Amino acid sequence: MRQLRRYLIFGLSGGILFFGIGYVNLLVAPQVIGNQFYIPVVVGITIGLIIASYVNRLANSRDLLEQQVKERTSELKAANTKLKYELDVKTRFFSIISHDLTGPFTSLLGMTEMMSLKASSMSSDQLAEYATNTNKAGVQVFELLDNLLEWSYLQMENTNLSAEIIRLDKLAQECLDIHSPIAQKKDITLTSRIEDSTAFADPKMVRVVFRNLIANAIKFSPTGGVVKISAHNADGMVQITVSDTGVGVTPDQVVNIFSLTQGASTSGTAGEKGTGLGLPLCKEMIEENGGRIWVDSLAGEGAHFHFSLPIKPNDD
Repeated sequence: MRQLRRYLIFGLSGGILFFGIGYVNLLVAPQVIGNQFYIPVVVGITIGLIIASYVNRLANSRDLLEQQVKERTSELKAANTKLKYELDVKTRFFSIISHDLTGPFTSLLGMTEMMSLKASSMSSDQLAEYATNTNKAGVQVFELLDNLLEWSYLQMENTNLSAEIIRLDKLAQECLDIHSPIAQKKDITLTSRIEDSTAFADPKMVRVVFRNLIANAIKFSPTGGVVKISAHNADGMVQITVSDTGVGVTPDQVVNIFSLTQGASTSGTAGEKGTGLGLPLCKEMIEENGGRIWVDSLAGEGAHFHFSLPIKPNDD
């Protein structure tokens, strides 16, 4: 439309201009112009069309250049955002290593050294207390290292997703059994109401998600609490929910709870320590499998962490 408008404007303008020139010449020298008065008009229109064609080419080149500049600017903004995120993640990663990893090791080494030096002078109750604290520090280090390794694996390029049809009831019960000793110490009841539910996903990643969500539910539940896992199908997806009767999550915490760079670790009801790495790791793994994860919670009323997974492979 704009090109046609340019042709009309320049064509008519050229015709009118040369019509004026021809008319003036006709008045000045009618014997020269004679019956060929139309020639200046045709020449004017032709020149106008040539100018319009040239202007259109310039306009098209300008539009193309503007589009390329916009695309390049968008690419640079995306690259800058990605770079900033990677730098933030790197900072967070080294913060975890320097603080969250060295802290438990320092505690672990200190307690084992004390036990080795003064074991003969300690009572059985003192040794039991040191052994319990040593075990807590060891568990914390193990969970942290496990999450760090899983997260590092996800950051590698060309990560292979080994998706298959998995039985969620068996996987959930397996993870509940692993956490049963920890739950027993706080008198927390673990239950699974998943029956014959399946999903198409990487079993290793789903196991990590279950493990982190169950561990968090136990961590933030008080003595005598309940942790429950349930599932139902909807719109070709299976939705799994891990619920607890713990302290809940505030609206401010919900905003950044799955962010690695913005999220913060919170101590559990029994003083359990964390790193803030577990939930961001869950988010990446669920999204890698084509699902999503979210939380419903009110402070003081427990939390319900939901995640969805495809029931079967995507034909597309």
